[in-house]
Amino acid sequence: KKELFLINKPSNVSKANMHQNQKEFAKLYSDKLERNNLAPAIKMANTMKIDQAQTAIDIGCGSGEFSLWCLKSLPNLKTLYSTDISEDMIALAKEKANAQLPPNIKTNHVLEVADAMDLKCVKDGEVDVAIINLVLHHVADSSKGLQEIGRVLKKGGYVGIGELIKKGEPDSVFGILKNVMHEIGLGDKFKGPHHHHHKEGDDSKKETHNFHVHHDLNEENMAKMLEENGFEMEYCWEDRIVPPILTEEDFVEGILYGHLSKKMLEELNEDDRKLVDEKAKEKFRQFKKEHKPLSMYYLAVIARKK
Repeated sequence: KKELFLINKPSNVSKANMHQNQKEFAKLYSDKLERNNLAPAIKMANTMKIDQAQTAIDIGCGSGEFSLWCLKSLPNLKTLYSTDISEDMIALAKEKANAQLPPNIKTNHVLEVADAMDLKCVKDGEVDVAIINLVLHHVADSSKGLQEIGRVLKKGGYVGIGELIKKGEPDSVFGILKNVMHEIGLGDKFKGPHHHHHKEGDDSKKETHNFHVHHDLNEENMAKMLEENGFEMEYCWEDRIVPPILTEEDFVEGILYGHLSKKMLEELNEDDRKLVDEKAKEKFRQFKKEHKPLSMYYLAVIARKK
């Protein structure tokens, strides 16, 4: 999601090219991806009774789709903080807010570039409800991110955390590539989304409970991490997102060579890449024939600050 290019910064890319990558990804995310993530965020927010909140924060707000929903749907909300580590995302969020919000909105909307581990724009104990949707796995230290959320939340305040998880189901957008690569003997080259390598001997990530590889994320270890950082889990459920993959062209552009898989496929040799391409398209055509949409599986968590 939002911090992808900051985390995976290539050593041989200039700052100018890096900025262009971030800008292009922000536009891609805003135009084609972010709306898919809105429904599960709204479900979490409603479960936390966000309509009763006076102050809320959307951490890793992207280009602001969920923030816009809050501003349009929650008349009792006095202040909404929308933060993202990407300047380009915040710029897009400001553009959307200026273009789409009616003039009668009374909520104080604060848009800030901020790391999830350092929300300087928010006072201690100021927030009733926090949403961090499809963001926590990007935070360099997930525990520090949760501690910072705990700092800004009031005692008894709620946080909603949403994360994609890798499932073995063949209709999963991650599973379709994984299964193809295993079937043709390339299973060792499969890397799920946001898969990060650390140099041998690098202990910097130990005991920080990062979930860059999504199959590490489940109810048990999420409950443990929350407990260690001052929260108590209230609810946890799995959900399903059906992305707008209607045609083979959508599949190729959005999944096969989309931002989650492109780098992995580019690392294959040409013959292997062609084989993966051919087999994955075959599987997609079979799903279409059976009228089965591809899916993204999602873990939603509601937790209360102790």
